[in-house]
Amino acid sequence: MSEKNLDYLLSSPFENDRIKVIYHIVKNRLDEYGETIKKMAAADESLNVRYYARKACAYFESLSAEKKHEEQIDSELEEQKSRKQAVKEKINALGDSEKPEERILAIKGAIKYKIDGFMEFLMRRLHIETDETVIATIIKAFGYTADRNCTPILLKYLKHANFRIVANAIEAIAMLDDERAFPHIIGLLNGGKDNRVAANIIDFLKKYDVDNAIKLLDEMLGFPSDAMVDSAVFVLCGFKSRKVLPLLEKLKNHKNQTIVKKVEAAIKSININGLDTISLDSLADNLIARDSSSPEKSISDSIIDAKNQGETRISRIRELIAAPTSPASIAALDQILKEEKDEYVLAYAVSACSKINAGKNITALKKYLTHQNPRIRANAVEALGEIEGIDLLSILKPVLKDKNNRVRANAIIALRKYPNIDHVAHINEMIKSGDRLMVISSVYAIIQIKNETIPLLSELVKSPDEEIKERALSALDFLGNDLNDLNAKKLLNELGIGTKNISKSAEYIFSKTVLDQLDVAYDDTISESSLIASNKAPFAFTAASLKSLAAQNMHVILNTAALAGILIVCFGLWSFFTSPTGQKVMDYVNFFKGAGEYKTIILYTSNLAEIVKPKELGRNNEEKIAALKSFIKSEREAAAAEKAVFLIIDAGNYLFDSSEIGLNTEDSFKIQNELEYSAAGFGLRDMVFCFNLLEIQPPKFKLPVLCTHVTDNSKDSATPDFFKQLYFKNERGIVFCLAGFTDADAAQKIPSKYSKKYSFKDPVKIAEQIFTPKYIKPSEYNMIIAVSHNGLESAREMAQKAPLINFIIYIDGETKKTGQPGYSQAGATYLLPSKIEKNKVACAKFEFIYERKQRIIKEPRFSFKEL
Repeated sequence: MSEKNLDYLLSSPFENDRIKVIYHIVKNRLDEYGETIKKMAAADESLNVRYYARKACAYFESLSAEKKHEEQIDSELEEQKSRKQAVKEKINALGDSEKPEERILAIKGAIKYKIDGFMEFLMRRLHIETDETVIATIIKAFGYTADRNCTPILLKYLKHANFRIVANAIEAIAMLDDERAFPHIIGLLNGGKDNRVAANIIDFLKKYDVDNAIKLLDEMLGFPSDAMVDSAVFVLCGFKSRKVLPLLEKLKNHKNQTIVKKVEAAIKSININGLDTISLDSLADNLIARDSSSPEKSISDSIIDAKNQGETRISRIRELIAAPTSPASIAALDQILKEEKDEYVLAYAVSACSKINAGKNITALKKYLTHQNPRIRANAVEALGEIEGIDLLSILKPVLKDKNNRVRANAIIALRKYPNIDHVAHINEMIKSGDRLMVISSVYAIIQIKNETIPLLSELVKSPDEEIKERALSALDFLGNDLNDLNAKKLLNELGIGTKNISKSAEYIFSKTVLDQLDVAYDDTISESSLIASNKAPFAFTAASLKSLAAQNMHVILNTAALAGILIVCFGLWSFFTSPTGQKVMDYVNFFKGAGEYKTIILYTSNLAEIVKPKELGRNNEEKIAALKSFIKSEREAAAAEKAVFLIIDAGNYLFDSSEIGLNTEDSFKIQNELEYSAAGFGLRDMVFCFNLLEIQPPKFKLPVLCTHVTDNSKDSATPDFFKQLYFKNERGIVFCLAGFTDADAAQKIPSKYSKKYSFKDPVKIAEQIFTPKYIKPSEYNMIIAVSHNGLESAREMAQKAPLINFIIYIDGETKKTGQPGYSQAGATYLLPSKIEKNKVACAKFEFIYERKQRIIKEPRFSFKEL
């Protein structure tokens, strides 16, 4: 596709055009369009386009990183090229890496530098590899050996459940040019597995001249296996040539009547429409045309192509949309709807109905809801959903049961604003239908509807079907990381996936399998069975097979036994040291280790959200974030050099005005988690993050976030475990008790959805109740630190009523009016201020000598800075 055509479609009013451009850019790796794709990801009016654009960005980022890493490895290897053994050692080291991408680089390096023992290297890697992406790379690498003894190994992988591995096995066999594999590879064409596989089979066929191919197919017709005969018939029929009729005639009396019926139907069709010529190119074209899911048809040819006769008329429709209220545009569209015979063009015209004279096209669109072509039905549903002021529910309610997955998904999406439609139930019905395409489209619907439908992805991400799983993961990634949807973030963390970009999903979304099956969704003629991968052959439990399996995996058995021994010892040690006796031993050790005086540093920050902003509020201040990280790193290193006790705490984010309630401040807490803060408090500005995500305590989120005075109304008014005061023991055996108190009037200010579940007690009263010798024994801690969002006067009152607290870090709106803050005391309690200022982060440090035996604080020093 020319640059002119790409630019033309990028400005198309049809989101489908823009998505196809994204596919084309990705498929052809046109990284010069990177900035264009980024703009689409950020600003395109269509959520669907933004989704694919964001995936494209992620895909190109992964390619760039991979290329950079590969160039780095290549550079290292080139420098060592004169030392052959060094190259081999480097490759072997990469091969033993824990990272799959580095193991792939090892295989590529082995191919490039033709290392000694290449075959042995591949066999060893194949024997121990578990990652299927790496296995696929190894399989393809066998093709570079030029050794046909590899063919039997590769033939086994033609039955693998992973299509990428199957496709790579075909590619490797083609490189070996081993004719023995011909019937095995041809046999895959009739399985309808995957178009990446089909494309590689067609490329394999093209290695032969047509006469040789026909000869090999003729031999297959005599095979005892009906499956092989059936596959040969399938390919012969694909030639659509009268020259194959003599071969097909031989099968009229075949014992398998299913084959006979296929042969008779093929002979009849060829006699009517068959060609007198025969070629492998025509076979390839016919097989592609037969499969509407082919990338060559559904992606490449449907983008601007001079050969596409309907494209001129589609271009005309695009032009009409540019003047949607023009009488000429209205009349022209009406004429197209009445006269157009090409259903591909008609589908565009139906979509245009929501943009040109929309209110007058409702009757026409309702007619297309029963069209035989599901693409047209789906477009009609989508167009009706974009027209305002109509009784959409009564129009689309029957379509909610449409047999086509895309039509049904579009209907659910179109009705997303109707409260009396149970969207979750309708999508769940698609998921439970057993129809694979229905499940795939359900993921698309969830992306569009979001909200209460997101939890439905929890089971889909565990699907044994690779595409369903990857689509669900990709959807969660997009919703959570790109749209910043808290429900999706919560589910990501609940599943232990985290909020980083899902590895593999971007690449998978643009793999041929996914691209191909997008258009399968519109083809009711393709059976469900043709889209399901064949299962692996079951393992036969015989004495011989078990003996063989044990012999092949003896190293695994021995390693597992050794690991089990180590785990048993570790478990014994863990059991001892977590027992009461073990704890006494540890306390005894820490008592002597911690005796004496200790230099202690409490470093604390506040208002990180002023530089780590939610995406909807603008860009992060990367320079200030870097300065913060550098500052904390240097302080931590300085404390280590002095062998000082070091704590780092964040006080949370100050609420400058009520409009900030509900904003997602997750990123500021992620920074704290990354920098290994000891704990954090939070304010009203942080409520949404804290209540949505901390409930499920995501595995990678280790930061304790404290709110000692909040209670769960559904659990006997107890403080949730994840908000309770924290006991923190450092490596010197000093035990800190940390507590947090958010805004006293939180219950009146937070959204009702949270106030229904949580209550907030008076901070001072709770502190008075908890921090007493009766509740917290002096033997259980050395120092108590509290974080409060209730200002200086409240801190003084808390110090008076709970004198066991040693330090209160307080946020006070009044401090923004003062100059350089300083600490004060109320009795024995130190009151440590945090200055508040818009667009700035406060960093303060309180240093002192802690005399453990007397439990006293000496030589206090306070310093303050802002970022």
